[in-house]
Amino acid sequence: VLMSNTSNKNKKTTASTKVSFHENLRTNSPSPSSESSESCTFSLDESSSTPPSSTETPSTMKTANLTTAMRTTTADDVKKMYKSALVNYLRFLQSPSRQEAILKTVQYTLWLLSRFYRNKLQQSMLTTVSGEISWTRYLLRFFGWPAALEGIESGSWADSKGLGKAMAWTMVAYYPLEHLAYLYWKVPDAMPTTIPASIGTSFWSWRRSNTNNHNKYDSEYTISSTATTATCSRQMVAAPPSRLAAKASAWSCRFWLAYLVLDIARSMLAMQNVRRKMKQNNDGGGGGDADGKKTKTKPPPNGQPQEPEQLQSDATVDVLDLGTMRTERMQLVRDLLYVLPAIHWSLPNWDTQPWLSDTVVNGLCWLESIVGLMQGIHNFRQT
Repeated sequence: VLMSNTSNKNKKTTASTKVSFHENLRTNSPSPSSESSESCTFSLDESSSTPPSSTETPSTMKTANLTTAMRTTTADDVKKMYKSALVNYLRFLQSPSRQEAILKTVQYTLWLLSRFYRNKLQQSMLTTVSGEISWTRYLLRFFGWPAALEGIESGSWADSKGLGKAMAWTMVAYYPLEHLAYLYWKVPDAMPTTIPASIGTSFWSWRRSNTNNHNKYDSEYTISSTATTATCSRQMVAAPPSRLAAKASAWSCRFWLAYLVLDIARSMLAMQNVRRKMKQNNDGGGGGDADGKKTKTKPPPNGQPQEPEQLQSDATVDVLDLGTMRTERMQLVRDLLYVLPAIHWSLPNWDTQPWLSDTVVNGLCWLESIVGLMQGIHNFRQT
């Protein structure tokens, strides 16, 4: 019995040892499922760490970001340019003289373009618009008389008050005559058509056969250049509105011609003063001459070097003087271009017996308008 019990104990011990050994083997040996799971895990990790496709490379992303930034910058620059152009345009139009320069340039440019069209309809369209702009300029002259009155009081139209007042007086006479001519052309029914007989025979006389621009009102009047003493015996005689308008315009252009002559003298005096002033500045420390060329710098009279503030002030004065010189030169060119048209429109029969052709008159006016627009831009940049 004792031996059987001992053998049973040994068997149990051996069995337990085998069980524990197998359990240890099962625990320590990698199972296929664990290997597959590890391999799956590894494969998933590898797939997650694969490099992106060619469309998502870092260089492509940098290029896309740069393109977006450039688009944003370009849009901002366009907005800034638009706002700056709009502000400058509104500032440019604040001056009545620059408004006149734009209208005048458009008017005569349209006339010039009409010369290159053989189609009569296209020519008529361009000349019609050009004519309407001309009437618009007539209307704007209704606002010029108060400025002429102020010029008589202040004499500020020139450095010399006497010259400035003389220029203002010519415009005081010019504007009302221009208004009168405009009204006779546009609303003849509202204007008087009778004039003193002495004026009718001497100044307002005309030959109907020589008139090329009659309107419907001309057929109601029969004044001729062969008026007799019997005609003069009447106190008042009738005259066509178109003729009265032409005569009023001729007289206004005579005062305008006087203004041009005075303005030429003013420009020459102004340029002479600028030259004298720039010469004095050059003698004191160098700078530029009247033609914008640099001159040799001379030492100051006391032998001491000038302060930087003084040098900067002298340079600013030189720039302003050069700007004034350019402005006066362009004004002188404008006056000279206007002299022949002013003489043409000042003649008694400028509308019936023109001294210059329309091509010459309008061509000179077109050149003047271009110079005037350049002068307006130059003055605007100086402000």
